[in-house]
Amino acid sequence: MNDIPNFAAWSNENLASFAKDAYLRMQEQHEAIMQLQGDFKDAMVQLRNLTGDGLNMGNPVAPALAKGGPSR
Repeated sequence: MNDIPNFAAWSNENLASFAKDAYLRMQEQHEAIMQLQGDFKDAMVQLRNLTGDGLNMGNPVAPALAKGGPSR
């Protein structure tokens, strides 16, 4: 990356302002990510209910692993 700002040349006031803005933006992004993760989990529960898998879907890989893995 050749477009990295020369932070060493910035004044303390500019650095502090940049850091504050970056922190606030990261907090907003974190909140958005948490909301999206919750929405995704809710959507997966609804999908499982609609497809008949419900909460008893289990792990489809577990039975193969319990028997020593897939046949070769």
